[in-house]
Amino acid sequence: MSQPYFEAVAPGDEIGPLIVQPTREEVLAFIRLTRLSGAFLSDEAAQREGLPRMILASWQTSAYLAQLLTTWMGPQGFLSRFEIFFRRLVETGDRLECWAIVTDTVVRDGRAVVMLDTFMQNQHGERPLQGTAEVVLPLRGQGGPGF
Repeated sequence: MSQPYFEAVAPGDEIGPLIVQPTREEVLAFIRLTRLSGAFLSDEAAQREGLPRMILASWQTSAYLAQLLTTWMGPQGFLSRFEIFFRRLVETGDRLECWAIVTDTVVRDGRAVVMLDTFMQNQHGERPLQGTAEVVLPLRGQGGPGF
């Protein structure tokens, strides 16, 4: 993807979707790295905790939204704020669409800041994750985001 510049971004612009459908194998690989246990390991473990089947860790689901933003902002962008609210569980096999919508653009203290609403939507139209983010983008003719 090419580098987005601040001047080319406007409120209402949509970013996405990044579509993911995490498999059991992907979830288990993530769990091995993070050393989590319980409902993340198997359907049986999840059922012992009162859940219908194994779930994804919040770290993994929020990483998908972060991937959407960091891919979009390009190598000269900077993710300066990222806040996520978890509304419901994400289960293995869920089809997830990650989106962001530009809500405002402002030059603040010499930095070109893009404010975004972010969310993840599953195959049922539910939004298990919602949040906000700020990305600093370069201005045309400058070498990177103004710090």
